[in-house]
Amino acid sequence: MQAEAVKEAAVAVRRRTWVRTAVLCLAVAAGVLAVLAADLAVRGANAAAALYLLSHQARGLEDAADQGDLPAARSRLESVHHAFKTLDATLTATGWLRHTPGLDGYYRDADHAVSGGLLLSRGALRASGPFVPHAAGLGLEGEDGAHPPGQDRLATFARVLADAGPDLERALDDVDAGLAQLQQVRAESLPETFAGQPVRARFLEGQGRIEDAREHMDLARSLVHVLPDVLGVEESRRYLILLQNDKELRPTGGFLSAYTLIEFDQGRFDITLTDNLEYLGVEYFALPSTPELQAIFYPDRYSLLPAFDANLYPDFRVSMALFEEYYQRSNSPPVDGIIALDTKFVEEIIRWTGPITVPGYDEPFTAEPIQVNGRPVPQVVYELEHHTERNFTDHRTRKSILGDLADVLVDRIMAMPAAEWTDGAEVVWEQARRKHLLFYFHNPEAQRLVEEHGLGGTMAQTEGDYLQLVEANWGLTKGNLFVERQVEHTARLEADGAVTHTVTVHYENPAAADGWLNGTYRALVSLYVPRGAELVRLEGGSAMRGPNEGRTVFRVLTAPRPPFVVDELGKTRFTGIVAVPANGGRHTITFVYRVPPELVARMRAEGTYSLLIQRQPGTSTTHYVLDLFGTRQELDLVYDTTIQVPIS
Repeated sequence: MQAEAVKEAAVAVRRRTWVRTAVLCLAVAAGVLAVLAADLAVRGANAAAALYLLSHQARGLEDAADQGDLPAARSRLESVHHAFKTLDATLTATGWLRHTPGLDGYYRDADHAVSGGLLLSRGALRASGPFVPHAAGLGLEGEDGAHPPGQDRLATFARVLADAGPDLERALDDVDAGLAQLQQVRAESLPETFAGQPVRARFLEGQGRIEDAREHMDLARSLVHVLPDVLGVEESRRYLILLQNDKELRPTGGFLSAYTLIEFDQGRFDITLTDNLEYLGVEYFALPSTPELQAIFYPDRYSLLPAFDANLYPDFRVSMALFEEYYQRSNSPPVDGIIALDTKFVEEIIRWTGPITVPGYDEPFTAEPIQVNGRPVPQVVYELEHHTERNFTDHRTRKSILGDLADVLVDRIMAMPAAEWTDGAEVVWEQARRKHLLFYFHNPEAQRLVEEHGLGGTMAQTEGDYLQLVEANWGLTKGNLFVERQVEHTARLEADGAVTHTVTVHYENPAAADGWLNGTYRALVSLYVPRGAELVRLEGGSAMRGPNEGRTVFRVLTAPRPPFVVDELGKTRFTGIVAVPANGGRHTITFVYRVPPELVARMRAEGTYSLLIQRQPGTSTTHYVLDLFGTRQELDLVYDTTIQVPIS
């Protein structure tokens, strides 16, 4: 009994010892955690304060930007940058979390987010620095600040930009590095909300734009160097601006209708002349020996073409180089480049500015639709067509409406607050991407810039497959106001390694005929495909003029007849002719062709077939239905688009 009592007492002592040891260990752990918790609480409080400040200042930054208040935006930026520095210091002090299981991923996300914010805010401070002292001259002192004339603002911007190159280069380096950091953040690690503001949703919304923003870094860097020269900071520059009537579609975007000469000197510009291109004083030139042009035109009337028909090629640079050969023979002054815009561009600019009232014209010009031949047409587009084609008394001045509208439109834009120019810049950029605004510069760096970013209307050279649908409306109507098209495109791999493409274009002309805007839509329809491709057959591409048809340059063909096959611009071109009657008429043209095995072999080895589809300038968005080797997809061709599908 005594032995058992001693044994039980020993067990109890050992139990109490283990309990005391456990309690001691827990006490030590609790103490350590308490110390860590206190440390994290202090640092967390600092971080929370910084996050609240960041959220508050970010909203203030948005407000200042919306109001065009550069000094206020700069002040907010400084606070934002300070908040990111506080968060960065907190992360550095708690770096041990980087190696803590379960927390390491969140820590890395936070580190990337804070590092990205720190770099972006520093880049924004560097970028804004050179401009802040000139905020008054730029009209960027907010709603209550000075509003200097638009020409003065533009001149100030050009001068500061020319001097700020090194600062802006460093700023762009920071921005690029910051965007790279943000790309590494996992959205799922972010809270849904903070301080009553959505965090994760806003991040997801912005994350999709980060890649686009990084792609535009090269554009921004180039603009820093190119814009001062384009704006004539050191030496005055003169440009020829052409209006292409996209409702009478031609390969570069439309019939060359009118022109303007504009001169830039130290950022200020002067419109020196606007006139009908028919009276430029340029010689007629010999009709090119392309077979379809020789076939469709009456040789006694059209053996020579005027310079305004020089845009025969869908590569804008090539066509404008041809146009310049003849422009230089006129008495007009030399130019440093050519800029082309179409009626869709004018429509979207007026949609941004609001209605424009032009003295001498009954109603304001607007972008709102009106009914024409049973179809909606933007009012400004209809009025431009109506005044130049029907409502005039003197053929020499029938296109004066273009100059009248341009003068008032420019005055309206120059009078707008600087903050509103940002929205206008977005409109210009979007229309340039959609090829309603094209650039051709003599400055090699400027020309490289526009070509690299798809703003030059050039035909891309690619190692993969290629397609561009190009129309030329030679039917003397404005049928492109109404004609609709859809493309069906299939591709099949043949036993010999070649690929057979079938491209079918469905046309419909839903509007009524009126004898001037709309009638039978007659156009040359071409496919540009990889050089060496072989046309197997053309269906529905020989629609020529009948003997009793009205006003048209097309004649009754004897020989040669479509299809026409030509190698040009580094591609092979197949061309046919369509006729789409008004009042709901339809027409279908189908091209079947083979791309040689040599082109396909490399892509088969890589397992991915790449097809670049380029959009013709001046066209409305065309819907494509694709079936490439069994992979089906549909797209609206808004921009040049590369399609990639598996192939074995």
